[in-house]
Amino acid sequence: MRGIIIAIVATAACTAGVCFYAFQSSPTAGATIDGSTEESFKASIDSVKKSMAQLRQEEFEQAMATLASAVMLPDQEGHALTSIMAMTADPGAAGRKLRTRVHGLTGNEVIAAAVAAAAAVDKRGAKMGGLGGLLAGSLTASRLTANESAAIATLKNISSAQEQCQAAGVIDGNGNGAGEYGFFAELAGIAPVRGTRQCVAPPVLSSAFGKVHASLLMRSGYAFQMYLPDAKAAGIAEAPTGGGDGVAVDCGQAEVLWCCYAWPTDLGTSGNRAFFVNQSGDVLACSNKKQQYTGTTRVPTFTAAFQAGGKIMSDVVAANSEGNDGETWLVVN
Repeated sequence: MRGIIIAIVATAACTAGVCFYAFQSSPTAGATIDGSTEESFKASIDSVKKSMAQLRQEEFEQAMATLASAVMLPDQEGHALTSIMAMTADPGAAGRKLRTRVHGLTGNEVIAAAVAAAAAVDKRGAKMGGLGGLLAGSLTASRLTANESAAIATLKNISSAQEQCQAAGVIDGNGNGAGEYGFFAELAGIAPVRGTRQCVAPPVLSSAFGKVHASLLMRSGYAFQMYLPDAKAAGIAEAPTGGGDGVAVDCGQAEVLWCCYAWPTDLGTSGNRAFFVNQSGDVLACSNKKQQYTGTTRVPTFTAAFQAGGKIMSDVVAANSEGNDGETWLVVN
C-alpha cells in the first residue's frame, strides 16, 4: 500500500507541475499562478519563483510540494481506499485540483496556503491514521525541511550583511576607521547605531530583522540570536527590544568577532536541527537531539558551538567536531 501511495504522490506531483526542472519561462514582476492549462501552469510557476527574493524561492518550492501532497488526501470522512481508487482511475485529477487551488495566487500567497494546508492535514491525519496519517507525516516533514532550509539561507544572508556593514565602516564606535559588526536592529536600520542617534542607511538587512523581542528574532519557525563581544570577548546578546543601547559591546573586539544561532521555535513541529554562523561565514548544524533547543525555554549559550573548553568568541569553533554543548556541529555549506 505504501508503495502505491508514493507512486501516486509522485505522479500527481509531476502532473501538477511540481517537476521544477521543466520550467522555461522568463521572470515577471508580481507574477501569479496561471492554472488554466498544464502548459501555462508550468510556465507561470517558473515566473512566480523567479519574481521572488532568493530567500523565499526555496520556501515556494516546498510550499508547492506540500500543496501537491495535500490534494491527494482522503476525503473528509477519511475514506483512503476510495481516494486511491479515484486517483488511479484518473491520475490527472490531482493535477487539475492543484491548478485550480493555486490559480491567481502570488508566491507569498502560495506559501501561506501551504502552511494552512499542512496544519489542516496534521489535524485530519491524527484522526484518520492510515493514509491520512502517512500524508500528514509527509507534510510535517516537508514543513520541517522548508523551515530548516530557510534558517540556513537566513544565516547566510546575515553573514553577508555583517560583512557589508563591517567593510563599509558604518558602525565605528571608537572612531579608528575600522568598521564593526552589528546587532539585528542596527543592520536593519531600525535601531540607531550604538552610541549614536544615526541609523545604518541604507540598511543591509530588511526591516523585518528589526522586530526583536526579548533579544530574539523569530522567522519561519526559527528563533535567531545575535552575539557580539564584550571587552573580554564573551558573547553578549542584543538589547531586549533590539539594537545595542545599554549593551557593553567592545568596539575593538566587535571589529573582528560576532556569531549567531538559530533553533526551532517549536522543536519537532517547526524544525529539528539547530544552526550557527560567525565571522568565518561557515554555517554549522547539529541534530539538536541532546540539548533540544526550542523556543525561549531552551536557548544555546554563546559558546555552544565552540570546541569543548571554549570560553570566548575568539576560541576555535567546533566545525565537524563536538561542541561545548555535547552536540556535533557539522559544516553544511
